[in-house]
Amino acid sequence: MDELEEIDETQEIQETETNQETILEHASIVILKCPMATNEKTVIITGGIENMNDEDLHFYVNNNEQKLFKDKWLVTIPIESGYNTIVLSIKNSTKTIDTVTRTIFGGVLPPILTVNEFPTVTFEQNITLTGVVLDPNSAKKENLLLFVNSKQININDDDTWSHLVNLSQGENEFNVVAIGVGGRKNSIKVSIFHHPDGPHLIFDNLPAISPVKKFEISGRMISSDGQHYNLRIDDRKCHDEHGCFSSKVIISRDINNVDFDIGYKDRVIIRFTRQILFEPSKPDVVIFDYCSPISDTIYKISGSIKDANDRSPKLFVNNDEILYKDNYWETKLPFKIGDNTVNISAINSFGKKTEFTKTFNIKIIQPTIVIEEYPEKVNASTIVVNGYVIDPLNEQLNFHVDQVEYTLQEDNRFSISLDLLEGMNFITLVAVGKNNRFDTKEITINYDSSYREDIDSDTNEDSQ
Repeated sequence: MDELEEIDETQEIQETETNQETILEHASIVILKCPMATNEKTVIITGGIENMNDEDLHFYVNNNEQKLFKDKWLVTIPIESGYNTIVLSIKNSTKTIDTVTRTIFGGVLPPILTVNEFPTVTFEQNITLTGVVLDPNSAKKENLLLFVNSKQININDDDTWSHLVNLSQGENEFNVVAIGVGGRKNSIKVSIFHHPDGPHLIFDNLPAISPVKKFEISGRMISSDGQHYNLRIDDRKCHDEHGCFSSKVIISRDINNVDFDIGYKDRVIIRFTRQILFEPSKPDVVIFDYCSPISDTIYKISGSIKDANDRSPKLFVNNDEILYKDNYWETKLPFKIGDNTVNISAINSFGKKTEFTKTFNIKIIQPTIVIEEYPEKVNASTIVVNGYVIDPLNEQLNFHVDQVEYTLQEDNRFSISLDLLEGMNFITLVAVGKNNRFDTKEITINYDSSYREDIDSDTNEDSQ
């Protein structure tokens, strides 16, 4: 009898273990929050464990054990650029009970969305909203959706869009939403006040995106009811008796709100806000086309630099920072004969960078011998030849006449007395600098001892 009881107890224990295994096999991972894409460096994933009836269960993320809070869990995952595979699993001491895999795309940016200028106050019943939308993460248009107040809008092949909206009297709000890869969103709220008989504004200049932080908003305020209305922009009165208005504004980084108040006597009847995105421009750098030799290997290059938003952007030439004054810069560089490539870059305080390269072709700069006027025919056995040597590099030159060295005078001038032989005399002058820089000139002088210049002159007169 005792043996039978022992057998029954063993069977009960085995049945209990089998039932526990059955329960464990049905334990499962539930994910409550997990983004498909992000541009953050980390994401938080939350969830729980269903049918968790065994205290021996362990929870893992990418094979790293994580802490369970009863049947709940929360983990922080580092995200790299591109696709990140996240493997979540629960295990007991013998096997894996459940595994769930998720993929998160890192580095996802929201779509780029713009709304072109539109009247913030109008008496028109209908207006057309237009703009541009594109997804920097994907060139495929099917991955990008655009909505205006929940109505899907068609996106043209050139990334533009347009939508006709009906206006009710008073304030009309439209929410323009773009949804791109991974569900990333960008939205712009458009507010238009429809006043059939009241004032409305026509803007000459009110950019949605400005490359400069200081600019002027201008336009006209028109009223069809003949009443005189007041306009204030950012709480500053800014219109004249003819309805024309202008106001200087200074914006900062990112999105800026500009407030408009239209009033009648002492009462504000229309108030609205326009958002202006400050997208700073790049520095404007110019390098002049010419370069000036300092020596046979050192040359000076120069140019100008300006920035609409930064008084002193940093300038680099071949990665060396260049100091400058009054928007003019210059620097000296070692150049070789032939092509020399120069890299120029500039970056302003907003992180906007301009960079380009320019090639200078350097040729050997030769000295030039200049011989002043001399007679080609003489009756004397000696003659003095005068002249000078031009050298842009201002180097010390060796000067030879028929292989005899002479010393150049101040300003590289020369005055040389030459002995002549009867007949034709061929004389060679050579100026030589460093690095094979040289110039050669030849002159020919006819020495005729019987030659009389006055007789030749008379002969010439008779022949005439």
